[in-house]
Amino acid sequence: MNDHSAEECQRPPSDGQGSEAGNDLAPEAPVLHTDEPICVGYRLKQNLIDSRGTLLVRAGTVVTNRLMDLLRQWKLGEAQQAQARIQTGTEAAARPAALPQTAYSDAAMHFSTRLSDTLDQATERHESLLVVPGGTKLPYYEVESLGGVLDGAMAERQASQIKAAGNLEDLARSVLTGAKVDVDGPAAMVDDLVDRVWADPDLLLALAPLREAQNEYLFLHAINVCTLSVLMAQHLGYDREHLRIIGLAALLHDLGMLRVPAEIRESPRVLGPDEMYEIMKHPFHTIEMLERLHRLPTAVPLIAYQVHERSDCRGYPRKRHPNMVHVFAKLIAVADAYNAMIGQRPWREPIETYTTMVELLNQTSRGRFDRDSVRALVQRIGLFPVGSVVVLNTGLECIVRRANAESYVKPIVEVIGPPDSSKLGQMVDLGEWAHLEVARCLTLEAFASEQAEK
Repeated sequence: MNDHSAEECQRPPSDGQGSEAGNDLAPEAPVLHTDEPICVGYRLKQNLIDSRGTLLVRAGTVVTNRLMDLLRQWKLGEAQQAQARIQTGTEAAARPAALPQTAYSDAAMHFSTRLSDTLDQATERHESLLVVPGGTKLPYYEVESLGGVLDGAMAERQASQIKAAGNLEDLARSVLTGAKVDVDGPAAMVDDLVDRVWADPDLLLALAPLREAQNEYLFLHAINVCTLSVLMAQHLGYDREHLRIIGLAALLHDLGMLRVPAEIRESPRVLGPDEMYEIMKHPFHTIEMLERLHRLPTAVPLIAYQVHERSDCRGYPRKRHPNMVHVFAKLIAVADAYNAMIGQRPWREPIETYTTMVELLNQTSRGRFDRDSVRALVQRIGLFPVGSVVVLNTGLECIVRRANAESYVKPIVEVIGPPDSSKLGQMVDLGEWAHLEVARCLTLEAFASEQAEK
């Protein structure tokens, strides 16, 4: 923490009528000669001066919470913060929002609890925010091993996920009552998931994510985000213990949403500032609920607390610079955003997986998400997810059976049409055929609908 930075600032006068200098002598709003975001953890590249030419903060100063508070009192951040919106782009489809973020996001930043203060202090000391992969990347399995077991595995997986979601709901309801709960339940869910990843990650990928029914959304969403996060982490080479920590944080990171009234979190309309404030407080509720879990790994609360931060410093609850966000939180954030987009919500229909992936890539190019995490999602899932249907430029209709380790635009597919094709049932690695390209991508349901209309 750079303590001298606040000392290099002039103290702004009180907003009250009793200011010694008088309100008419209050300094004018400072002028910032840069378009880069100012947030906690950001190192200033230029001096900050006010309109009278007075030096406020020197270049090279690292922005701390205290300095950020002073800058807000000077009203420095307003021009930049007015550009921020809650979840812009297709991610905004997760919640229509027409109002600027500034008022309620700043209110959320000033909200704190004993636990959030502890985590914020650990963050500013950069305690264990970066974890280097130390595991073994698993091989891609033979494509023929998937086809024969898929139908039975799908039914088993669906039953398993619904049971896990029910167990998670039971745990969350117990915590809401103030009961102390052992972490063994969610830990067993994650351990089972890690075992499945180690057995055959592509088979697991073919079975997830399941679509969430509206009354089951919160908990099935948590299961899906957990699954995607563990798959991405495995692809990056993290070991089993890291996968376990990531899985637990992903599974539990939205527990605090249960303390947000259902009429807010499930509302199909534009939310007002007070309602958005309640949404943005849920990470604080989450870490308070996690405190009631016995034997929870110490890193999990911090990771869960930071999942909704963004690399462009426009996330919540603290608008952290990416250097001050745990690497596992960045990874889970990508899985969370992806699954939110492809899921159905009261205010919109599901977004197609291909469209979602393209939008994530676009947002990442604008600095919203961590590049390594998005790359892991794309390489693990591919632009054409397992189970989707693709129509090739030759007219062949195929179902995607596996992602391709060499090219995310060239999946491994099984030919399923046209009915008179001599290649029916054949497995084709599109990466081995330069002339073969995907012309269209459809969900299995959309493909079946098209076939019924023929």
